[in-house]
Amino acid sequence: MKDADYSQLQEKIKRLEEEVLKLKSEISSSRLIEEALKESFNNCELLLNTIPGVVYKGYENWEVDFLDAKIEMLTGYPKEVFNSRRMKWSDLIVEDDIHAVKGATRKALKKDRSYLREYRIRIRNGQTRWIQDRGTIVCDSSGAIQHLSGVFFDATERKQAKDEITRTKVELEQIFRTAADGMRVVDKEFNMLRVNETFVNMFGVKEEDLGKKCYEILSGPLCHTPECPVQRILRGEDRIEMETERQRMDGTRVQYILTATPFRNERGEILGVVENFKDITDRKRMEESLARSEANYRLLLSTIPSIVFKGYEDWSVDFLDPKIEKLTGYAKEDFNSRKLNWYDIVVEEDIQPIKELFKKALETEKVYLREYRIRTKSGDVRWIRERSQIVLDEEGKFDYVSGIFADITEMKLMSQQLESSHKELEARYQEINELNANLEMMVQLRTAELVNSEKKYSRLFEDSKDMVYICNENGEIMEINPSGLELLGYDSREDIQHVTLEDVFRNPDDARNYRQTLENQGFIKDYEVEFKRKDGGILNMLITANAILDESGEFAGCEGIAKNVTELRRVTEGLMESQKMATVGQLAAGVAHEINTPLQVILTNAQLLADDFPEKSEALEDLKLIEAQAKICGRIVADLLLYSREGERIIGSIDMNQIIEEVLAVMEHSLSMDRIYITRNFASHLPSISGDSEKLKQVYINMLNNAHDAISSDGAIAITTHHDMDAGEIVISFMDSGRGIPAGIISKIFDPFFTTKRVGEGTGLGLSVTFGIIKDHGGHIEVESPLSDERLKILETGEGARRGPGTAFIIHLPTT
Repeated sequence: MKDADYSQLQEKIKRLEEEVLKLKSEISSSRLIEEALKESFNNCELLLNTIPGVVYKGYENWEVDFLDAKIEMLTGYPKEVFNSRRMKWSDLIVEDDIHAVKGATRKALKKDRSYLREYRIRIRNGQTRWIQDRGTIVCDSSGAIQHLSGVFFDATERKQAKDEITRTKVELEQIFRTAADGMRVVDKEFNMLRVNETFVNMFGVKEEDLGKKCYEILSGPLCHTPECPVQRILRGEDRIEMETERQRMDGTRVQYILTATPFRNERGEILGVVENFKDITDRKRMEESLARSEANYRLLLSTIPSIVFKGYEDWSVDFLDPKIEKLTGYAKEDFNSRKLNWYDIVVEEDIQPIKELFKKALETEKVYLREYRIRTKSGDVRWIRERSQIVLDEEGKFDYVSGIFADITEMKLMSQQLESSHKELEARYQEINELNANLEMMVQLRTAELVNSEKKYSRLFEDSKDMVYICNENGEIMEINPSGLELLGYDSREDIQHVTLEDVFRNPDDARNYRQTLENQGFIKDYEVEFKRKDGGILNMLITANAILDESGEFAGCEGIAKNVTELRRVTEGLMESQKMATVGQLAAGVAHEINTPLQVILTNAQLLADDFPEKSEALEDLKLIEAQAKICGRIVADLLLYSREGERIIGSIDMNQIIEEVLAVMEHSLSMDRIYITRNFASHLPSISGDSEKLKQVYINMLNNAHDAISSDGAIAITTHHDMDAGEIVISFMDSGRGIPAGIISKIFDPFFTTKRVGEGTGLGLSVTFGIIKDHGGHIEVESPLSDERLKILETGEGARRGPGTAFIIHLPTT
């Protein structure tokens, strides 16, 4: 039963009780009044019989009174058994649930005296039933319990349905994990949510790749094109099956049959896409020419031009793009000046369907994709694909539509030609098989010619600007060109005798992988490694090599080319980092701005509505809760604005020790509850600094929260401040006795959205915002983990036991 229905029922019962009391006080007046009282009781009984629950009046000793005969249907006992006190309600409650029921009653007594309890009873035939118990505690003026007034509902079937859903989920999870084909789940934003073990083995992805964009982890030829399976499902297709290929994480390629279907919520709305990958690599090796032809065709479709527009409720449109004239024959000014509406050129038969599609989008997701015909100025009919989003005003009413038009007339014609093209491709496939046999023979002949031409290409070996080398089966460099000697820092070929490739590789694992790959597949292509020069310098190299086999087919060495890509790597990494930071900053600012306006509306209206309700009313408490939660969201928006550098700054003179104490005044108690103790080591007479005290407080709150997470419980935090007069700065250190930071991720902890916490426990913005605030104040921040012996001594002066290697964040801020 809904809360609203229950409240109405309670109100009706209360009114009936008042009426009965009134009638009782007057019952001696006349027989007519007695008959009216009897009629009132009959009405009450009729009301009780029409509601789905069982109304009761209970007492502190578990005795109950029932007016409702339905209690016998629920328990098997007639109501007289309870009303005569031969049985108490506690006699039916399953023993394991008694404590929880009592606890719910005590909790209700401390709050608003209303309760909702779910527990089990054992009925007369020995079966166990689940009960939902809703009611109110009635107390006298001294606060003592008079009775409990409430309703019992049979919740057994709902509980059984919930258990069945849980069992079904477990079975589906087992099917997903053990499927023979690779499986992946992608949401509407192209985030990779789940993969099974077969998919991991098939493509080489890692657990930390979950949550990233599917096209970032495994980019394929269909990514960012209209033929992308995810895009097609999101556009409305129910099932897609196709053959395609993509590159594994190790650089090799895999070909597979992809089956994609949507997964939906209970309302039928698409939440994402489930993809099934059946590995057909071996079967598809001979079809590469056909695959390239299909890829070229998809590329052709992806380059179809689109036209941007802004449309209004009266079908008028604004165009910034002069290509509209090429599409329709009408100049953009004809539309922009309102001489012509879009409605005027849509084919009449298509108007009603596109209106209905628009109406459906307005009621649901506010986005739509529709295809229809228009009649151009010359009288020709063209097919249009419109992809648009509905924009609402501040009152939630329709404002305008923003979208793109694309001419798909040619694509419609191409779809008709595709079937005949496919038949032609099948014929070509047979020809390719015959050509491949001839090519294999030609390759063998060409190989013999290349052996005879070895002297002809010796000059190429000597003059190449890349390192060209030949090694024996032990990895010793037998031949190397002058450029190779120069790259590795050796003066002559004699100087490099007995040097092996394993000596040159900086990472022994790279050397082992290089050797194993050559032995297993006979070649390695574009393998990026680090080389050690003779003088200790490090080079980034890109290797392509072939295995040399002896007459028996055994590995006898290798020959290859190594290209120096050190400078290219440095420039590329710098560019990627700049682009990443710029993109994330823009995203953070955009999200913050989009959230801030509706958030302010919620907060303002909650504050205005609060004036309309009396103090201590339930509605006022709800409004205060809304206001508090809105302020929490506001702080999240502030974090995003801090990261994107678009938040408001209030600059003033700051006493650093004072604002740290203000933060500790708020947080020290919660830390002590987990047996985490603070040691202060503040320098006296610190000079002031110029900055935003609220933002610096946010920095120190982040520091303490991170320390709390690292320690969990039973630990120590030490905070020190001192004035470095030589550097002209104040140094603030936060040290903890927590688990420390692995060396492999220290360089990433300030990256936006990087977090080691589980999904839902952190945004990954805390340290990014901290880094940005300190940088905005002209300072910088350092990280040390594990702690040095000197810092450990400072921690040991605290009351908490040291548990881990610990971490220190050292903040440097310039003085005023």
